[in-house]
Amino acid sequence: MENTAEEYFIIDWHPEYDNVLIAGGGSAHAFTHGPVLGEYVASRTVGGATDPAFDQMVRLAP
Repeated sequence: MENTAEEYFIIDWHPEYDNVLIAGGGSAHAFTHGPVLGEYVASRTVGGATDPAFDQMVRLAP
């Protein structure tokens, strides 16, 4: 599964390995959002600023 139950993309840190970022491909739906998702993943990877509301939407379920 590459989307949350709410149909959001999955982009979150692995719960056990703090150096692994999981980013689901999102199929064709992600294709239209590719540039924005790429910037978001890059920002998360280097510890840059992100939108907290978006962070909550794309997180892995606890």
